[in-house]
Amino acid sequence: MALQKNIDLFFIDGCLRCSLGGTPKCKVNQWREGLETLRIMLVEAGFDETMKWGSPCYQWQGMNAILIAPFKSNFVLSFLYGHVLDDPYGLIEKPGDQSLVSRLIRFTSNDQPAELEDQINHYLHQIKSLTKADIKARRPSSAPEEIPDELQELFERVKGLREAFFALTPGRQRSHTGHISSAKQAQTRITRAEKSMESIWAGKGFNEM
Repeated sequence: MALQKNIDLFFIDGCLRCSLGGTPKCKVNQWREGLETLRIMLVEAGFDETMKWGSPCYQWQGMNAILIAPFKSNFVLSFLYGHVLDDPYGLIEKPGDQSLVSRLIRFTSNDQPAELEDQINHYLHQIKSLTKADIKARRPSSAPEEIPDELQELFERVKGLREAFFALTPGRQRSHTGHISSAKQAQTRITRAEKSMESIWAGKGFNEM
């Protein structure tokens, strides 16, 4: 698999979601070496590389599977369906108390990805052995099945959005999930999910925007 040139800009300018993008203070600059190590490992493992929500995303058999992302005090390898992973090394953690399916490995130094290469490859091999049917079958009973992938992925990227969504009434939750899922094109579902954020923050259904 080849590196995607459009993602090279992420490592040059950052995600550009804040005013620090393209400056020496951008979080990407702080963790560039470690992020690039993870990127190479994922591509060499056979994952397809794309961009989602301002971060490199890695797909397996058309399924969005993994994100890499920098934060102020650490950077992460985020497994969007990490609840299916066995964790013999004790490296995986939940991103938050309300996280049902996502899991992540957190790094606090740029050297750690290379030091943990064998362990990381173990988790990558597990992901590659799974299908969407396997993931659905192992979904926690408390995890709503109707939440579309596009909204689930936003939950992983936008702090507090998951909690705001589940604070909505069941009817308002269904209004968002139904509106997003009804789109036939993947890009339309992504756009609808992103547009839903404003009304979710406001405690409203999509039709109350």
